Amino acid sequence: FPPEYQTATGFTLSSDRREMPLTEAAAASSSAGGPRGAKRKRLDARRAKRRLRRGTDGGRKRRRLQDGPRKREERDDSEEEGDEATLLEQANECLAEFPPQVARALELLEKALKTDPENPDVLDALGSLLCEEGDQERARSLLLASAKLRPDAGAEKFLCLAQLSTGQEALGHFGRGAATLQAELERIRAGGEAEAAAQPSSGVRSTAALRAQLAGVHASMAELHMTDLCDEPQAEEACEAALTKGLEVDDTCFELLSTKATLRKVQGRLDEAREVALQAAKIIKPSIGQGASSDAEGEAEESGAEEDDEEEEASGKTACAPDEDAIASLCRIMIDLEQTAEARELLVGLLERDEEDLRAWVLLGYCHIVEKDSETAQDCAKHGFRLCKKHGADAEDWKPELRKLLQQAKGLEAGDSAPAGVDK
Repeated sequence: FPPEYQTATGFTLSSDRREMPLTEAAAASSSAGGPRGAKRKRLDARRAKRRLRRGTDGGRKRRRLQDGPRKREERDDSEEEGDEATLLEQANECLAEFPPQVARALELLEKALKTDPENPDVLDALGSLLCEEGDQERARSLLLASAKLRPDAGAEKFLCLAQLSTGQEALGHFGRGAATLQAELERIRAGGEAEAAAQPSSGVRSTAALRAQLAGVHASMAELHMTDLCDEPQAEEACEAALTKGLEVDDTCFELLSTKATLRKVQGRLDEAREVALQAAKIIKPSIGQGASSDAEGEAEESGAEEDDEEEEASGKTACAPDEDAIASLCRIMIDLEQTAEARELLVGLLERDEEDLRAWVLLGYCHIVEKDSETAQDCAKHGFRLCKKHGADAEDWKPELRKLLQQAKGLEAGDSAPAGVDK
């Protein structure tokens, strides 16, 4: 396989792996205790825990686990009884385990709901988790009930409802979420961090965390005007207004910059689009590099995860951390703008996190299409097909895209003109 990607994903370190197909080398790395898969699972566990904490508004100080997360069978039966606050804490601990005990967390939250059906914290937590698990109908019902009981606090329920909605309804939920976050910020300005932390609706989050989250909401509203609401009157002006408000709150928000780059590309303001895309890439590069940390770093992270989560959330470090979807979207924009070197750097970072990320391999292929490198583009497509064969039905949807990539690469080899960017 192309040496640049073999080196980037760490498969040329030992002679017994050099001749392996990339998928076999990945399996060998995993069986030998490779760090990336375990690290990814640890990060997933921590993200799940943060989702629950945010869903309950962070209003209660969580008990730190002195000896690490405990398995279910190690819990005393007496600990499984109690009021809804105790049940919420136990559910939080289940999601902190490795791997997360989602089924047990749902069981505890259901019990808390029976104990107090009108507790907004319980409704928020269970609704958010059900949304993550795909039970959208019930999640929506619970979150709407919470919104009626506590309409002026708990921004996360409105943001979750926005994700479950479309068009003007989604915009309305985003607006309520933004208003709630703005109110929290104003409380902090009026009374200081200590007073704001004492309020149940604001928890222990810092100004930085709230500003980052609010900026992300404005980015979502801007994106909505570019998609569901693009045919509405004044859609472009509304999109510009959302971006402006968001950047006033936090001009380093990755989602805002990525959305702004997309808008500028659509408007034909390509030089400005390239400039903004580079700003977004610069912001995200350090966090992508964290995906290839060593086993020792991973173990240290796991042992201090509880304390790190609280410190990071309080400082705002994790509030606007983009996921792989957002990073891939930026890469697609940069490929269209012919910023292939920068896009390739981000995509290799994604492969450090997950060597079998089909989307990353497809986008890498399109980088080489734009650069008129037919051979490497074909290599990316062929490797994608090997991954599809390995994963079977789960990867079936990627085959048409891979065929299209391979066809364009072969056409480039035959002397056809290359496309300007990724075929949407």
